[in-house]
Order: sequence, then C-alpha cells, then structure tokens
Amino acid sequence: MNSWGVVTQIRRRVREEEGVLRKAASLRVALCHPSPYFAAMSSLGYQAIYREINFHPDAVAERAFLPDSPEDYRRNRVPVLT
Repeated sequence: MNSWGVVTQIRRRVREEEGVLRKAASLRVALCHPSPYFAAMSSLGYQAIYREINFHPDAVAERAFLPDSPEDYRRNRVPVLT
C-alpha cells in the first residue's frame, strides 16, 4: 500500500466511527495506545481516559494507535497520525 492508501484507510476508519468526540479546545492531548486500532478501541481503560479528557471544557484528546501494517508506514514514511 502506498502513502495515499495508508491515509485513505485512516480517513475511512475515522469517518465510519461512532461516538467520536469532536470539539475545539486550547489544550490538545495526543492519547497514544501501543496497539493497533481494534485492540486499542476494545480497551475500556483507554476509552475512559479519552472521555475524561474530553469532559473538561478546555481540553480535547486526539487518539493515536500503532499501524495495522507497520511495514507500509515505514516503507512510505507515513508518521503515526491522530
């Protein structure tokens, strides 16, 4: 998969998500999980921290995960995205 395919895959996954919290805030936090998306999103602890950060009026949490295919990211020099 090329770099455009990797970014397209991420955008599609985010577009299909339910329960995503979106807002503008002065404090932005990257909440990183050391697993791919599906493992991270099944973690109740990860989701609890995500919601707790977003509960505060001036804070927003963006999520980052390990890639499903680290080889594609390395080969195409795609950074881990939130």
